[in-house]
Amino acid sequence: MSIYLNRIKQIVPGFKEEFLNTPIKETGIDSIDLVVIRVELEKLFEFEIPDHQWYGFNKLGDAIKYLESYSGKKAKSFRKFRHFSNTGLQIH
Repeated sequence: MSIYLNRIKQIVPGFKEEFLNTPIKETGIDSIDLVVIRVELEKLFEFEIPDHQWYGFNKLGDAIKYLESYSGKKAKSFRKFRHFSNTGLQIH
């Protein structure tokens, strides 16, 4: 979780780890910073959170858990393409 926390701290200096599990309205993060945090998390995970899902998060920790969950599912279903050979593409 430290990589996410470091990214958030770059955007909102003074952000503390306990704020991840604090309702967003109580953290003092303004709406512009919240948009920037969302974009940075989406870049980090290489996944865009649908608006209807994002607006349902009460805490930033909830968003991170969602992204980690999606990231794990994505990794499990992803096949690595090793190389082309004379017999065709080999998938492992």
